[in-house]
Amino acid sequence: MLSHNEMFLRLSVAALLGAAIGVERDLHRRPAGVRTSAFVCMGSALFTILSFELAKMSGDTSGTRIASNLVQGIGFLGAGAILREAGGLVGLTTAATISSGTRIASNLVQGIGFLGAGAILREAGGLVGLTTAATIFVEAAIGMAVGGGLYAVGGYATGVVLFGLICLGWVAQRTNLKARIMGFRITGSHSENIAAEVHRLLVELKIKPQQFRISMVGVNSIVEFQAEVSHWQQEQITERLNRVGVVTEVTPIEGRHE
Repeated sequence: MLSHNEMFLRLSVAALLGAAIGVERDLHRRPAGVRTSAFVCMGSALFTILSFELAKMSGDTSGTRIASNLVQGIGFLGAGAILREAGGLVGLTTAATISSGTRIASNLVQGIGFLGAGAILREAGGLVGLTTAATIFVEAAIGMAVGGGLYAVGGYATGVVLFGLICLGWVAQRTNLKARIMGFRITGSHSENIAAEVHRLLVELKIKPQQFRISMVGVNSIVEFQAEVSHWQQEQITERLNRVGVVTEVTPIEGRHE
């Protein structure tokens, strides 16, 4: 049997690796932040440790198989905790902490799959949250690796995940692989006829604006709209509108998560 110190070490390492991934998610205001990621990794490590230890205690020779269907059921409860919460993904941490000490799960991956599905289903505006769901899935695998004593494997996998989230995410944004919903606010004098110019530019760039508004403040005209744009389209709007007397502001719209 593993010593208590070794078990504590594995759980701590799993939680730290999960938290490292969660920091990136929190910095980019994505669901499944530091606490949720740490819980997912540590919970998976704990299930893995208990699977081996209880198998040894009971004389079960199939100690390499993670025992029964508990985590599948826990996954349903986790998804339910997410779906029942209102006002955002505040149920993710709750779902990640649901556990039981009476049985260990063979279907850990399925349970984590339901937890990830909750992250997708709770998002509005289509199939968003897929990256978060995939991250939760990998966090569970990292926790299992560390729970099995494979520290190097878990550490390497964490590095690969962070590389994918940070570096590949930056590449995808710079190469226009994924459009984002952005809010635009263009301010200029009445003589500039900003509204007509913005309309012509949007038609030229094949951008469909939403919530297009025109207002007057003193001697200035203000045009505001939201649109799903690529990085290149966003740069075109700012470069072609910005000049002396005209200011273009761009803000990411909250609620759209990967």
